[in-house]
Amino acid sequence: MTIRACSRLASVLLLVLALVGLPGPAPVRADPGNKSWDLPGEDLFAMDLDKGPASAGQDYSYEVLRAEDLAIPDWMLKIDYLAVLPSHEVYKGKKGEKNARLQAAYKEYVKRMTDEEAKKPEAERAPPVSLTDFFRSFYPGGWNHFLTAWRDYQRKKGVKAYDEYKVKYLEVLNINPRGAAYEGYFNGENHVDEDHNFSVINGKVDGVELNVKGKNGKPKAYRLDGYRVKANGAPGWNIVLELKSGWHVDWEQIKDVLIHVCVETNSDLVLGFGEFPDVHDAGSLEKFKKDIAALRDLERDLLAKRQAKWGAANVGTRAVYPRYFGGVGKAVEFGTDKPVRIGELSAGAQQNFPSEASRDVAKSPKSQAQDEDDKAIEEGFRAEFEDPPEEVNAPPECSLGRSPCHPSQVSTRALASSIYNGDEMGVGAEEPLGGVDFSTLELRYISDTFLGAPGVKYAYSVDPDPKQKVSYGGAEAAKLAADSFFTWLALPESAFTVNLNPEEPDRIVDAQFGRTDAGRVLLEADFQMKKTVAKLIHPDTKGGRRFWDELRGEERCISMREWIVPTPATVRNDGNELFILDAPLDVKMETEYKKLSGDDNCPGQATADTQHNEAVYRAEILPQVVKAVNTAPEYADLRRVYASRVAAQWYRERSATKATAYGDIVDSGDITPWVTTTGWKPRDTFDAYVKSYKEGEFRVEHTSREGNVIYTNTYVYGGVDFTATPTSNLPEPAFTAAHPGLRDAVSDLAGAPAADGAGEFWFGAETNELTYDEAHRLPASPLANPLFYAAGALPLLIWVLAGVRLIRRRSRSRVVR
Repeated sequence: MTIRACSRLASVLLLVLALVGLPGPAPVRADPGNKSWDLPGEDLFAMDLDKGPASAGQDYSYEVLRAEDLAIPDWMLKIDYLAVLPSHEVYKGKKGEKNARLQAAYKEYVKRMTDEEAKKPEAERAPPVSLTDFFRSFYPGGWNHFLTAWRDYQRKKGVKAYDEYKVKYLEVLNINPRGAAYEGYFNGENHVDEDHNFSVINGKVDGVELNVKGKNGKPKAYRLDGYRVKANGAPGWNIVLELKSGWHVDWEQIKDVLIHVCVETNSDLVLGFGEFPDVHDAGSLEKFKKDIAALRDLERDLLAKRQAKWGAANVGTRAVYPRYFGGVGKAVEFGTDKPVRIGELSAGAQQNFPSEASRDVAKSPKSQAQDEDDKAIEEGFRAEFEDPPEEVNAPPECSLGRSPCHPSQVSTRALASSIYNGDEMGVGAEEPLGGVDFSTLELRYISDTFLGAPGVKYAYSVDPDPKQKVSYGGAEAAKLAADSFFTWLALPESAFTVNLNPEEPDRIVDAQFGRTDAGRVLLEADFQMKKTVAKLIHPDTKGGRRFWDELRGEERCISMREWIVPTPATVRNDGNELFILDAPLDVKMETEYKKLSGDDNCPGQATADTQHNEAVYRAEILPQVVKAVNTAPEYADLRRVYASRVAAQWYRERSATKATAYGDIVDSGDITPWVTTTGWKPRDTFDAYVKSYKEGEFRVEHTSREGNVIYTNTYVYGGVDFTATPTSNLPEPAFTAAHPGLRDAVSDLAGAPAADGAGEFWFGAETNELTYDEAHRLPASPLANPLFYAAGALPLLIWVLAGVRLIRRRSRSRVVR
């Protein structure tokens, strides 16, 4: 190869690297040999808070408990077994394992456990746990602690569904992992260890007690994230370190714990924050700025108290150091690296970049009643954890599913040292979002991106509702929208239809589609449509009576077989992004949907009478059914999954022309991550429908001058057909005029919900295979544009054509010779 050729090759390589983007520099860690331990992160006192920090920080993961991790055997849920268990606070007693009721319960446990295991093949049998492990299972997080807490809650408050109580119990336990993981991330990156004279990590300072006493009469327990003693000859003072994975300042903890310890140990207070509020969210940013300003005032107060105790000569001029050390927490399932996704449009290797908006969705309560009940449960745990025993040992690893011990993550997370701490139990956390109606949440914006690696930007639209002080149901609605999007990608389009036909129980729904929430929603909507019709034609209503009076024929036969189908969705598709502006649904009657004649539907009745009856139905009933499908609350889930269907179809078609983040999911047939967790099965809806079909939604007997007139309605069947998703693309000028402010609302998806010109809110986020910093510091890649592939293929096409032409010439040349 010549020097000129090498130079050209190098130039080409440099050009490719410039297009694709180079990775950024590796993060710089603190020098472990630096005894002075220079404070890590950015100084929030010196930062321009209106602009925010220089970066979002690195990613770190934390494990959370799932319902499967508390998979207690059915025999332990029996009332007679629960009755023999002692109080779930038995671990606080002085007698410990010697407690008489505990020992009696252990004997009962051993007997029942042995009997249950005897039913299994010998190779699969597990022995009972020891008395010590049985006792430890009453610590918070242990199986018996959960079981007895549920038992006692039922006695006080009445029956609460076991699964619902379990969910809340796990939520309380899952408050800690993110904070604990951030502490590990911070400590690891900054070498917080004895090399820097940290004598306390996740503990208390010996000899320093709080002034406040607990119910047991002893000083309340506390835990410091870190305590550093100044090295001999090193500058500075002792340090009390407190870390927060978020950006909220916990004033209760600062005033009740940290200030007292700082004064008693003559220490500076270092506050590390893992997040910064969205600079575009005026409310959150203003609150944070006020907190930082208040910390300046706190510094003066702390200095004065330390000077009074230790003398001015022994105290420096600064005492509070708020630092931003960014970190993006990623929740993963325990024992796996699978991310926990609630309403996030991420799958596979894609990481979701959390935003204020996405967190507002995720933390929305399910309902008002459940929210009040959940708060009562949480407060009960908080009160219980206020006064821990003097020594709490986390349960050891046990055989999950075979013993009453908690899974092994308890010991790895040091539950005992973190759960007994008020600030870790959610004190000072934000209240759930209000002012919007999450029942209207739909996936209405998606953009295919390439920030160093393929990614996605997306946003859910939500209608405002100022009357809602707390907005409910956001997490469930977003999960349904996201799961449906991936379901529509993974399965073939031919699977997207359902049909409730009492004569064909084996053809209700595609087998795979019937395992998803999207399939459940379509079937339930089909059944709901029949109930809607029944309500509209009920003879005891004014409209229903008029409808029946206008029908003709001796039997007044009419086919009301109907299908819910899409009508063209109005979208703005500019190639790289899709706005779904309107996605209406229609209801088609069988004669129109299947092109049947009147004779096919009502044999034996005059065709003219059948056509008349259908015309009456079309004029008086059908428009009301269509309106209900498009506006009524009971069809909100159907509208939600259909919006996701439109988004998925656009993404499916785009993936056929270029590499996308989820291109490998298209037509994969694998819906494992999105299988419904509700326990629903298609046969459930089918059986309910058959019951309605056989018994009728109503049987009305009217008495008139002609005698008794009995109206009997035998229900009809139809379906929902989403195999097609017709769209109408709105030109850019019309889009801008009709939807002012919409592009601005989705332009920055890292912050709080944004409102468009019509007052609708957009809750967005984005995903990428890279970390946030890696993705956003790279230049935009031409790989996002399908024309790039066409341009790249053009030279190859020319080369192929030239080769074919050359071969033909040589062939002709041989023939001539």
